Amino acid sequence: MGVKNKQRRAAKKKRAQQRPDGGRRRHEEPFLSEVSPFVARNVVVGALRDISSDAAAAAGHAERFLRPDGLLPPHLARAALEELLEELIAAVVQQGWRPTDVAEIVGRQLSRSAVPALVPLLATEVGRHTIVAPAWRNDLTSLGRGQRLDLTLVAGLQAALELAACLATLGPIGVLIPPPGTAAASGASTSTGDPKLLAKVRALLAKAESTQYDEEADLLSAKAQELISRHALDRVLAESAGQAPAAEPTARRIWIDAPYVFGKAMLVHAVAEANRCRSVMTEALGFCTVFGQEEDLHAVDLLVTSLLLQAGTAMRRCGRQTDSAGTSRTRSFRQSFLLSYASRIGERLREATAQAADSTGRAGELVPVLRTRAEHVDRACEAMFPQLVSRRAGINNARGWAAGRAAADQAQLVTDKEISQAS
Repeated sequence: MGVKNKQRRAAKKKRAQQRPDGGRRRHEEPFLSEVSPFVARNVVVGALRDISSDAAAAAGHAERFLRPDGLLPPHLARAALEELLEELIAAVVQQGWRPTDVAEIVGRQLSRSAVPALVPLLATEVGRHTIVAPAWRNDLTSLGRGQRLDLTLVAGLQAALELAACLATLGPIGVLIPPPGTAAASGASTSTGDPKLLAKVRALLAKAESTQYDEEADLLSAKAQELISRHALDRVLAESAGQAPAAEPTARRIWIDAPYVFGKAMLVHAVAEANRCRSVMTEALGFCTVFGQEEDLHAVDLLVTSLLLQAGTAMRRCGRQTDSAGTSRTRSFRQSFLLSYASRIGERLREATAQAADSTGRAGELVPVLRTRAEHVDRACEAMFPQLVSRRAGINNARGWAAGRAAADQAQLVTDKEISQAS
């Protein structure tokens, strides 16, 4: 290098060092107060994309967003994330997600510890609207008080980023309760049934869940179903005689814990069918949407919760399964067990319902009324799911099928007198 070139470079370096910015080129400067909210939002959205493909990236982004010399000023990163969370909550709510639905999916995809952070976000969404259905408020109240995340801490910011990334993946699932800002459906029933009847049913199911004997559990569950059926059919007869108004069908979601979602969904279907309802499974997300009248839906919810618990207990008593070569067959055994259990439980519940109909002495009058109800339920189901696809259940473990049927087929159905004594 020539002498003149060296002198020119030395002079240039000296001038640069004398500048207030210390000689850094513009592209080397960190973004500080001059960053606009729009730029901050784009940076946070990019972070959410990273986290969606790699959950472990949330910790790194949280640390970077809180660094005073980082790409974004911390206060702008926090503001952008808070704004995104509010928008994401508003979007999923309008797409049909109730508070308990959002809590379920967040608890499954992240952890149950992430659920309390949803409550203040959902409460803020409610506060933006003057019209909020009471059922929606009640659903939110069921989540408890909740806790707001502290975005000034790395742990809080990381949790908020993970929550936002989770919410960003959610799509429409069907509106069951009018979301905030939407007029409530006229004539929508919020009744959950006769409190005395439900107390008796819960007592029977609690006994069924606590006993170690399959025969006793089946007996108590059958008593609960027949009690429910008799009450429901009395209500149908009163409506047909014009003594009570006929309610329009509604729907509710029943979430199913993995594994064996398909087998458990078949049990939901069996219980729903026996109680004049219709069930549609959304296996990818892990829930069933059940259509029917409100009191029937509440009965289905009670029975499903109890029967799934009983099925799980009976299945675990069978232990782990292997074939003659020592290869594990536990998964196929349990899937077949649940399908068999659901099939036989469905038969038993339908028998209990038929017995309840006979006990009214007016079974012939029930046929046209129940047919009309079924048509209304079908229309409600098809309106939400216009393109239903049927799926055939596959049984590939004979021992599992036999064990499942045995677990559901221990006791004979009981008489009215026995139900009265139990209740």
